[in-house]
Amino acid sequence: MNNPELILLKITICLILLFGIYYFLLRKETTFRFIRFFLLFSILASVAFPFIPLQISWSPPPLLSEQLSRIEPDAVKKFITPEKDINNSSEINIEPINTDADTKKTPWLLYAYILGFTLLTTRFLINISKLSTRIQKNKKLNNNGITCINIKSGRNIHSFFRFIFLPDEHFDNPKNSIIEHEKIHVNQLHSIDILIIELIQIIFWFHPLIYLYRNAIILNHEFLADEGVLKAQVGKIEYQQSLLDYCIAKNELQFTSGFNFTHIKKRIAMMTKTRKKQNSIIKPLVSLSFAILLFVGLSLKEKASNAMYAEFNTPVFIEEPVTIDYEPSELIVQEKQDPVLQDKKAEFKKLMVKRDSVLKTAQLKMQKAQKLAQLKQTEIMVKLEKQLQKEQFKAQKMLSKKQKEAQIKLKELQLKMKDQKINEEMEFKMQQMERDLNVELEGMENELSMHLEMMEDSLSDVLQDIEIDVSVNMEKIEIELEREIENLNEAIEEMEMELEEERK
Repeated sequence: MNNPELILLKITICLILLFGIYYFLLRKETTFRFIRFFLLFSILASVAFPFIPLQISWSPPPLLSEQLSRIEPDAVKKFITPEKDINNSSEINIEPINTDADTKKTPWLLYAYILGFTLLTTRFLINISKLSTRIQKNKKLNNNGITCINIKSGRNIHSFFRFIFLPDEHFDNPKNSIIEHEKIHVNQLHSIDILIIELIQIIFWFHPLIYLYRNAIILNHEFLADEGVLKAQVGKIEYQQSLLDYCIAKNELQFTSGFNFTHIKKRIAMMTKTRKKQNSIIKPLVSLSFAILLFVGLSLKEKASNAMYAEFNTPVFIEEPVTIDYEPSELIVQEKQDPVLQDKKAEFKKLMVKRDSVLKTAQLKMQKAQKLAQLKQTEIMVKLEKQLQKEQFKAQKMLSKKQKEAQIKLKELQLKMKDQKINEEMEFKMQQMERDLNVELEGMENELSMHLEMMEDSLSDVLQDIEIDVSVNMEKIEIELEREIENLNEAIEEMEMELEEERK
């Protein structure tokens, strides 16, 4: 297989289908170890799939073999052997066919790929050198087989293999839940996964699905680390609060395990999710079965179609110039071709091209639907955040205004009390006014909290509606794609049956 476009198309199809299995079946599950294996298997198998040979024996029917071998060596020899006198013959030079012009690609695509590959490789090497410099030059502390490296204050805590990089405020006392989180990254060797996805990202830097896989793998690493910390009997609310405190620090190197603000919401939601032991094995088994059936089905279908296509399309090229002496009246070329068979072959090729175009359009539709859903989600999030900020600003203004009024009233009462004698009635009035003010403040705080809760509920409802719309659109696209592929497969099977009938 030497066609890069076909290889890229197969890799893309496998990546889309396997990521769809993860997105619709495994994304909200708590089987994090299986999800880690599934994501790594998906991306490695998709990249390696077009290069794995699968031996399948296929031989054409006897009638087709006989038709393909009609050109005999004697006939060819008779065609190119001169039988007339050289003086009475004409001379024809048959030049070799230049196939390079047909297969020549536009060079700027190759240059763009090399440029992106070079930039990402350079960034990768720079990050490696930065890590090695930090490890060699900074202060070290051994903690139960894990090396803690002291870095500048204000940076994020992160890890790489057996090294944990700690800022000044945590280096002397590495015993809180955040450092336990990083130790789980180290013990479970999450850096290997990140290095694998980084190397694949360097090769396929132009492919958007690689970045989706990378985000999914990193998010699953965080789920695994959170699960380990909570199993160590750390308080859930305390741990969530510490996550919010540490996620604001400066972002770190590309392939280290650290804290990401965009993942905090999902991680906190996953911590609060209850595990369902009854159905914890069903979805992973179904996902793995789908993945295996996908690879086996595509391999069988590809090899069978390639074998048939090779029998119909065996090219013959003349690599050296040939000089033929002949009499024009004596040279007769008879080509034995079956027009019906040629028409069937042309229709078969058209169906194969149509199938490829349907797959490409389906991929584009899915990408477009995902982009539209992301745009809608970001727009709604921005609007709701602006509304929340306005409401909070108004509530703070009202509270500050009421507090100022209460302070003014208290000052006035104090001034009056200086001029008059303190009696029981004045004390009672002051106590009553303080109670009224406290009641008003409590009521306003309750109203503000209820308003904020309503805004959060509406935000969650809108996000759920967006997810439902996206899933419905994706299911529609998948159904249309399956229908198109089934129709094409039926047409191909009918063509094959007609070809067999024609051969018989």
